[in-house]
Amino acid sequence: FSISLFAELDENTAADTLNKASAFGLSFGWKKLTLTWLQKKVENDSVIALYTDSDFADGQTACRGTITSLAYKFNKSFNLAYSLQKSQQSVDIAATDYNRSHVDFNFTF
Repeated sequence: FSISLFAELDENTAADTLNKASAFGLSFGWKKLTLTWLQKKVENDSVIALYTDSDFADGQTACRGTITSLAYKFNKSFNLAYSLQKSQQSVDIAATDYNRSHVDFNFTF
């Protein structure tokens, strides 16, 4: 059984406003299963668009939301994960819901 806490805070010092981003979460692992919960908020000028997560809020900035993921590890190199995302885009203007789910097949070598 394992538990992991994680967090990341970013600030773009070149911008005067809307320049912060944050992500924090919790992960539980038990045998071959891992359950992860992530809370994320990205302001307009906090990160360069190149570094946004394309799966989260359609790759937009000015967004916030959560991702819940359940993964099954088949072996050391392969896992299958299902993720549910509940987020909002354009939160500084008029928030628009952006909810998605997807399945990932992950290989490492």
